[in-house]
Amino acid sequence: AKMKQENVDPSFLDKDPTELIESSDNNAKKEEPKVAVQDHPTYAKYFKMLKVGLPKEAVKAKMKQENVDPSFLDKDP
Repeated sequence: AKMKQENVDPSFLDKDPTELIESSDNNAKKEEPKVAVQDHPTYAKYFKMLKVGLPKEAVKAKMKQENVDPSFLDKDP
C-alpha cells in the first residue's frame, strides 16, 4: 500500500538486489543509467542498514514499520 501510495512499483521487491534498474523514479523517455536495486534511492537505505551491521531482523522490522515489503532482503545483495 505504501509503495503504491508513493508511486513505487512493488514488483521491484521481487528483483535480485544487484539487478540493474533505472536510477530515476520518473518515466521519461530518455535513457537513464541503471543501478543495482541495492543502490536505488528507494531501497538503498535498507541495504546500508545491513552494511553497517544492524541485524537483518531489525532492518525488516523498520521496513514493516514503513510499510515496505521486507522479503527482498532475503535475496543476495
